[in-house]
Amino acid sequence: MKTLTRLIVALTLLIGWADVVAAQTYNTTTTLSTAVTSRTQTNVTVASTSGFVNGYVLYIDHEAMTVSSFNSTTGVVQVFRGAAGTGSALHSASSVVFWGVPSMFQNGDTDGQGRPTFGACTASNYPFLPVINVINGNVYLCRGFGTSAPSNAAQWTMTNSANWTYNSLLKNLQ
Repeated sequence: MKTLTRLIVALTLLIGWADVVAAQTYNTTTTLSTAVTSRTQTNVTVASTSGFVNGYVLYIDHEAMTVSSFNSTTGVVQVFRGAAGTGSALHSASSVVFWGVPSMFQNGDTDGQGRPTFGACTASNYPFLPVINVINGNVYLCRGFGTSAPSNAAQWTMTNSANWTYNSLLKNLQ
């Protein structure tokens, strides 16, 4: 009986873990610790650099930046400003910072595979969500009907990153 109980507990944990792994398709975020006060400033300070890699893209308030180096102790990130056709801009402290591989960010309203971001979608088909258009700030989520959770029977929903605070972002991604 103990063996059967242990097996049931192990299977329950594995099934629960599978759901967590499936939810890892969301883009990673942090926040700016200090404001970006100059359009020529080549470093930004973020709350966390955990997982950062040189060459990744930071996206803040309609501006994409490419990471050239970072200090994980201080949170200071050296960047190339205005990447992916975006312009350099000023940014407030506490602004939401999306970050990840360049393919996570698009120059149009497509899903990264050339398909438009409207109509039906299948969340498990995407290596990352949401899809972010760096030019206009549109953020596309693949959501089930009547739920904010990812779903395999879903529709694209759109918001604009300029309207998001860190707390509203967390709410939208849950």
